[in-house]
Amino acid sequence: MRRYGWQMIEAEKQYLLRRQQLQASLQSIETIPLMVAVAAIGYGKTTAVNQFMETHPQMRFVYVHVSHETSNADYIWKLIVKKILLVNPSLGRELHAISVPRSVEEREHCTEVIERILHDEPLVLILDDYHHVKSEILDLLIEHLAQYPKLGLHILVLSRTSVCFSIDELVLKGCCKTLYVDAFQFTQEDIHTYAELNSVLLTPAQEHKLLAMSEGWIAAIHLILQQFRSTGRLAPNGALYRLIASSEIPRYSTQQIWLLKVLSFLQDFNASLVSSVCRYAITPLMIERFEYESSFIYHEEEIGMYRMHPLFREYLQQEYTKDRQQQQESESCLDLPLIDLETIFFRAGSWYLERQLPVLGFTYLLKAHAYDTIMEEFAKASRNRLLDAEPSFIVSLFNAIPNEIRNRHIYPWLAYIGFYITNIDITAAETLLAELHAVLDEIRSTLTLEQAKAIEGEMALMKAYAGFNDARKMSLCFHEAFKLLGGRSLIADSDKIITFGSPHALYLYYREKGCLEETLRTVIEMFPFYSEMAGGCGKGFDDLLSAEYCLERGEMQRAGHFAYRAFYKASSLDQYEVMLSAQFCLARLAVAKGNIQEATSIMQLQREKIANWKSPILQASYDLCVAYIASELNRPNDIAKWICRGETDHTPLLYQAQGFVYLVYGKYLLMQKSYIQAEVLCERMKDSFSVFSNQLGYLHAYIQEAIAKYQLYDATSAEISLIRALEIGFADDLVVPFAEYSSDIMDSLLSVKKRYQAGILLPLNAQSIAFSSYLDKVISLVLDYFATMKDGLDDVKVLKMLSSRELEILTLLVQGKTNQAIASQLFVAEVTVRKHLTALYKKLDVRKRAGAVRRALELGIV
Repeated sequence: MRRYGWQMIEAEKQYLLRRQQLQASLQSIETIPLMVAVAAIGYGKTTAVNQFMETHPQMRFVYVHVSHETSNADYIWKLIVKKILLVNPSLGRELHAISVPRSVEEREHCTEVIERILHDEPLVLILDDYHHVKSEILDLLIEHLAQYPKLGLHILVLSRTSVCFSIDELVLKGCCKTLYVDAFQFTQEDIHTYAELNSVLLTPAQEHKLLAMSEGWIAAIHLILQQFRSTGRLAPNGALYRLIASSEIPRYSTQQIWLLKVLSFLQDFNASLVSSVCRYAITPLMIERFEYESSFIYHEEEIGMYRMHPLFREYLQQEYTKDRQQQQESESCLDLPLIDLETIFFRAGSWYLERQLPVLGFTYLLKAHAYDTIMEEFAKASRNRLLDAEPSFIVSLFNAIPNEIRNRHIYPWLAYIGFYITNIDITAAETLLAELHAVLDEIRSTLTLEQAKAIEGEMALMKAYAGFNDARKMSLCFHEAFKLLGGRSLIADSDKIITFGSPHALYLYYREKGCLEETLRTVIEMFPFYSEMAGGCGKGFDDLLSAEYCLERGEMQRAGHFAYRAFYKASSLDQYEVMLSAQFCLARLAVAKGNIQEATSIMQLQREKIANWKSPILQASYDLCVAYIASELNRPNDIAKWICRGETDHTPLLYQAQGFVYLVYGKYLLMQKSYIQAEVLCERMKDSFSVFSNQLGYLHAYIQEAIAKYQLYDATSAEISLIRALEIGFADDLVVPFAEYSSDIMDSLLSVKKRYQAGILLPLNAQSIAFSSYLDKVISLVLDYFATMKDGLDDVKVLKMLSSRELEILTLLVQGKTNQAIASQLFVAEVTVRKHLTALYKKLDVRKRAGAVRRALELGIV
């Protein structure tokens, strides 16, 4: 058996590096006719097979190594027969008597011989370095033999490139199993073990770096570790590049190598992108050919693109640099002049932008130093979905653009400032606007009066963003912006997520206790001005605010009316964040009415729509909606894992909505009866709500704190927090937040009421009389909510008890069908219908047909 230098490892090291999963995969050769293992040189295919042979002495192996490229089928056939003679002389002699099978009849005859002799003595034929074989005759023979599972011959093909026989078809037939590069790659654990065996100590960070660099390529790991022992650097070396040059490059034509050098600067590629970069037609078949001929190029199914191994890419990039230098220094041009890097990057960036993939587009344009193009593209169309989804990328992108370039492109810069204020840091608004104002003063003389007014209008819009949740300030700024802009902004557009990801819109603006109605009125009045300037952004937002206002005050019918208005208005312009919040409001209403099934259905209907939007912000917002409802219904399995894990500080939501995450997580902790965690969280919640003085947040925080303290300490400790919550609620007549914690807060509320009536908590005066009336209203709603919720949850239990057949019969019963008609429609005997009805009456706790119909209507089955 041959061994390369990088394979010459001590026996004990080989033993320790026998990867169990790989060996288990090889073990399955006993059960199938054909196994094909494809990986580049240096992935340890031969070593793994040698280890497998050593550890399975009971199996009979025939090992054939094809040492050089050949299309001579007779030569390979004789080599195989010669090796078989040594292991199974009977079979060897019979195969020696026939020449290599070329026709179907000859292949059939060969099959009969093998099956007759190997019937009770299976044989494993290993064909190593099969990429050297360029013979259709042998390919057809292997493909033919693979289709006979009881032949007794098991073939293991090792190759550096894809093989020519129909693997996919054989796999589908269950005749073949494939092992690709990922089966042979070292893991970080393997790297750790291998480094120790070679007396090299690496930190976890260094192991991770080596894994990323090598992608588990064993030869590369070995050579890089050798260099590390002498230099202390984890980097590719000359020996590694020479290995690539000798094993990979010779199989390509000059034109292919030229193309590979260009491709090495593209992270991913397909035929369309390559054609755009190279400016001549590249077919998908040409790209597939690269993958077929090299295991250093592979197809990423998820993105539908091809990718290079990082070390192969680095080698090609070095060769590109050498050729470019030669091209620049030599008077005579190369046969195939290479495209310069900036052109490659610029063309790639333009290609991605045309396909609405701005992150990749801008990334390549940045590499091309095409700053003006970036600014122009940024201003061309709506970029708000990108801004909201990729904030850190946008910051790094604009930080890389020189100031003089920014100054030439005022509108993209304005868009960036608006993004930075709403998505990153509101406190930076003054500095950013001052910088822009200074630039405006410098260029004012070059602008017309209308141009200057338009820019000042956009800056007024930015000031409105900076005044977030100060409704009065925002209103003044929106009016000023609307007047200067004449009604339409070039910066704001309908793709902006107006809720910032908060499922509850009014939560964002309610900052002064006792001023909720005034705040609502101010926001509703100013909103049409912003919506018109932003091309309809947040359509239905005003009705959504009204719905939430009515809901929190217990005005259920009006809340439902406004929520439906908000939903249908938002639907007309695909303002999904408004649609989602409106549905959340309706789901809360359904729970309050005891319609648990309806609440669940409302949120489930949004799941698919959210997935289609592909917005991390909206996905997180949806998760919060579901968790809020699920916490009330005691359904922990419905809650997103990131919420259960308490990942409250690093969510996709914009910072204005972050506090709502704490609110929902607190509800989850109370449902789980994690009272100590809930009490600690309440302090963090209040700190979070203090940033924008979110009164609704404070209200929930104090309620949750009261519940936790009641369970951990005593009623008196809970009362202090509960009274603070009641003070906020009393100021604006908010009652539903208390009701939504009904089962946990009922006893504490009754205790507060008793102490209040005894004059212990508050003196009797006009204000206290009003408070007493408010307290009675809260307690009444809490008691009603508790009873309704109990009935609703009982209904859900009943529905779960009914079988699908019972539901069918109940539906037909409501339609007025007789037992005979039901039996006829369901193709069952009438006695079977009667049995089902008896079971139904028992489960529904009714005695007769009429009672079952009435109960079905109550359950909302029809």
